[in-house]
Amino acid sequence: MKPKKFPTKIITKRLILKPAEPSFKFAQMIFDEINSNRDYYKFIDNMVLVTKPEEEYEWAVRAKDNFISGKKANYVMWTRKTNELVGILGIFDISFKDEHCEFGAWVAKKFAKQGLASEGLQALEKMCFEMGFHKLKASADKENKASCATIKKLGFAKDGIDRDCSFSKYLNSWRTYVEFSKLASEYKRKK
Repeated sequence: MKPKKFPTKIITKRLILKPAEPSFKFAQMIFDEINSNRDYYKFIDNMVLVTKPEEEYEWAVRAKDNFISGKKANYVMWTRKTNELVGILGIFDISFKDEHCEFGAWVAKKFAKQGLASEGLQALEKMCFEMGFHKLKASADKENKASCATIKKLGFAKDGIDRDCSFSKYLNSWRTYVEFSKLASEYKRKK
């Protein structure tokens, strides 16, 4: 499939998804969320190791550049009613040639267990399959029960276990991931 542009706005029942717009206000919001809940985000090393808002600003600049180039597509989730930051959804390891990509999410602690990650990921899933991707992948630390449950709830098949695939500086241990995927044919059957 030929490379395609990702949409710049996706609206769901409760969410608005938009690419990150670098600003110091946005960077401070992300940093404050992480800094006040570090143990909640313990499975996301690149988040919990951030030490200042400027690092989040740099991430937002890279995220915007990657979105424009099509290398990655990070969407910020905002509530439709109150315009509050809910979290970030990401599409990465994009291969238009092989028609697959991987996605993931994090949700602010305040919005956990409300189905917002599922709602956002379902919107991305729909978008990716409608763009022509053949396969979507997702993975989660095997100890991150909430993420594994969300991925299973979305109907992804468990492909296997990737043992000791990543070293977490925050947890000071090797991490094992559960690998999942869903094919376009499986998505179409469920529709």
